[in-house]
Amino acid sequence: MSLQRMSLLVMAAFLTSVAPGHATAQENACATVECHMQAGLAARQSNRDEDAVTHYQAAYELGHGARALAQLALAEQAIGRWAAANTHLSEALARDDAWIASHREVLESAQQTITSHLGTLIVVSNVQGAVLSLDGVAAGELPLEAPVAAESGTVVLELRADGYVTVQRRAEITAGQLARVNIDLVPVAERAGTLMVSSNVEGAEVALNGAGAGALPWSEPSAVQAGTVVIDVSSDGYNAARRTVEIRAGELTRVTVDLITANGVGGPTTGGVGEGGEVAAGMSPLFLVGVIGVGLSVASAAGMFGALAVREDNVLFWNDPANCNPVPDGRLVACPDTPGAWEAAESAAIALGVLSGVLLAVSVPLLVLSSGDDGDETSARLDVRLSGNELGLRARVVY
Repeated sequence: MSLQRMSLLVMAAFLTSVAPGHATAQENACATVECHMQAGLAARQSNRDEDAVTHYQAAYELGHGARALAQLALAEQAIGRWAAANTHLSEALARDDAWIASHREVLESAQQTITSHLGTLIVVSNVQGAVLSLDGVAAGELPLEAPVAAESGTVVLELRADGYVTVQRRAEITAGQLARVNIDLVPVAERAGTLMVSSNVEGAEVALNGAGAGALPWSEPSAVQAGTVVIDVSSDGYNAARRTVEIRAGELTRVTVDLITANGVGGPTTGGVGEGGEVAAGMSPLFLVGVIGVGLSVASAAGMFGALAVREDNVLFWNDPANCNPVPDGRLVACPDTPGAWEAAESAAIALGVLSGVLLAVSVPLLVLSSGDDGDETSARLDVRLSGNELGLRARVVY
């Protein structure tokens, strides 16, 4: 048993010891506050913390007592529900209650432990009164009076308001730090379309027209207004990429942005299908041509060594009296085709060697140049467009 868990059990037992009674064998048949309180303590002592949460929650719903609320928070702390534990313990500590007052020092110590696992989040929107939810739990209306506490890790934000399209975003919360998220809601009446962005890099950050739109993968398409949308995708260790798409009314536009690492090597290309929009495959033509060139150079070098081997075989065949007997008429009469065979193989080896060197000399600079394409400066890109019955592949220059 860990030291932390032992301290939590001691704390729970101490805080419950002021109430008489023992846990019964029929915990599920509890119908009173005290029965649930004792059943919760028994569950904690037998490592059934989820059951303890259930009993303390039931005790609170029956009596709305500060003691039950504090014990609920401690049980939630034991199973790592930091945000809920912080909410319930803060509410309990704010009560004017004799039991809370007599145990305040212990409870405040527990709250310090709980808050060490939490970060804070501030959400800003263009719609006042929009309702914010974190992982499906209501967190208040905007504008928020103060940053809300959130568990460290990935949280799903949902913002909804009457007359506006509901939006979801993912946000990364770090313990002890403040995260800021901006979400602009689009009126239903002006809804132009939706946009779904994907990439070969999980966790890549997306910005739409300069405003942060969360990390990939998105859980659902984002509502956007009609017109031109500039998409920026970035991730540590990768060159940033930018795409520009036109959003059409009533249509879903899917955009795939595959990032390339700083050394010009990309992850697996995910491809993409655009419904009423454009899909850009994020592979630099310079990188693609460079890789093909290196491959052809290697193949040419292999062919050169193969041709040299053929030449050597023909020379050995020519010099072996058992194959080309110089008596009585000479080797040329005995093996008239052999000299031509080794000369042809020799010429092929020379040609393939030169070709391999040229390809390598051209490909290496292309790979070096491709590593400098960060998607923000002028650079060549490949675009795939699929709209209706139209399928096209073209190269373009992105500024």
